Amino acid sequence: MKNKRGTAGSQNWPTELFGFYLPFIFVVSLAAILFAFSITNKASAKTRISEDVEILNLMQRFLESPDCFIMISESIVSSGVIDASKFNEDRLNSCYKVGNANYIAFKLRLKSTSQLAYEKEIRGINWNDNRPPEKKMSRQVLIFLEGKTVNGELSIEIQNLRK
Repeated sequence: MKNKRGTAGSQNWPTELFGFYLPFIFVVSLAAILFAFSITNKASAKTRISEDVEILNLMQRFLESPDCFIMISESIVSSGVIDASKFNEDRLNSCYKVGNANYIAFKLRLKSTSQLAYEKEIRGINWNDNRPPEKKMSRQVLIFLEGKTVNGELSIEIQNLRK
């Protein structure tokens, strides 16, 4: 489209507006770049794998499996509730069977954090007392103890004997 003078309308930018548009474009571009960097940093932080993901995965075996220490009452599995009567080395060794001494070794400690005093430590058959643990972690759990459910803490130590 042509205006009255016969020139295209897009060619008639007033030069006084150019001084406004240049800083405006600069600020908007800078804001867009900063926004893109912040999104990238947050996205990469979300995809980072925790160093303790292996120990968390192994701990789920003890906290979720009915073959281990979980309380079972009237065919109802109480996930995350540890039955203190099942917390022993025989149960640990049947729950986590090791074919030879090269499997990961565990030492578990269950401790009550309530009025009922309870603390017990168990070890797998391949635990080596002469070697320090390579990873340690603890998690808040519920303990079924003397007919009551009390607060407690499960600590787990791992020796990676495959190294």
